[in-house]
Amino acid sequence: QYLAALRSSLLQASVGVALLAGLVGFFLAHRLSKPLNELTRAATEFAASRPGQLAAIAPAPRKGEGEVEKLSRAFHAMALSLDQHEQQRRQFLADVAHELRTPLTIIQGRLEAILDGVIEPTPEEVAALHSQALLMGRLVHDLEMLALAQAKALTLHMEEVDPVTLASEALQAHVILAEREQLDLKLDVPDDVPTVHADPDRLKQVLSNLITNAIRHSHAQGTVTLRVEAAPRREGTRADIAYGVNDGSDLDELGVAFSVIDHGVGIPVEALPTVFEPFSRVDPSRTRKSGGSGLGLAIVRYLVEAHGGAVWVMSREGIGTRITAWLPAQAKTV
Repeated sequence: QYLAALRSSLLQASVGVALLAGLVGFFLAHRLSKPLNELTRAATEFAASRPGQLAAIAPAPRKGEGEVEKLSRAFHAMALSLDQHEQQRRQFLADVAHELRTPLTIIQGRLEAILDGVIEPTPEEVAALHSQALLMGRLVHDLEMLALAQAKALTLHMEEVDPVTLASEALQAHVILAEREQLDLKLDVPDDVPTVHADPDRLKQVLSNLITNAIRHSHAQGTVTLRVEAAPRREGTRADIAYGVNDGSDLDELGVAFSVIDHGVGIPVEALPTVFEPFSRVDPSRTRKSGGSGLGLAIVRYLVEAHGGAVWVMSREGIGTRITAWLPAQAKTV
């Protein structure tokens, strides 16, 4: 009787445990499968959806530290990132179309006026058309350079470069432009500067873009200074006014900093995070009138990054701007 009672109790306990295990298993399976099913549905809909609508399709990110919750948050972040990239792509295409439309409209209008006999094809008129064609040519060249730099397809001819000599040559090339704007150019080299391993032509283009940008946004009778010094990465920057582009590593690594300093209009705080983005303008009308394409600082960013360096800006509106291009002493080409 005792054994029979024990067997009966064990049987009942086994059945109870099996039922409980089944219920717990069903609950856990449902809890796991529901978010996975949502992710599967969203992934399936992604294939049939256009970028720009992905964040609305993605399931809401789940709280928690489990693997499924982490996957849900990563999936949602991916959808937001894809939508953001699509928005940037559309804005970029719109900006390109806008920049090309202006000189094309001028050229088309003047040529039609010449064909209709309204305007005489004088040398002055031809020169005006030629200047618009040059503007388009510069824009197309900058777009090509930017595309190659973003794709990391630029060809770099690396060699040992004396930063001071190269900086002096870059300043000398802008003397006439500075005199026309009633500005003084100054080279500041506070101490001995090591050589860098870089492509001299690309580095000259970086300095040229920075100097030209500073001249355009400086007040008459002012000074544009090119400071060349040995410095660690992001030396002396302040979090509230400094916005840079780098990976945040090797902050103590020594290299050479090329800083272009002006005492001009400055950059508003809200515009600082996007100064190195294509077609970013602080004053669109003024920059376009002076011939800028809005691609100069973006090209600077990608050329410097191709040398393993970093760029950052410090600015106060109404006081001036300092933009620094930093290269490591031993460049890490990308």
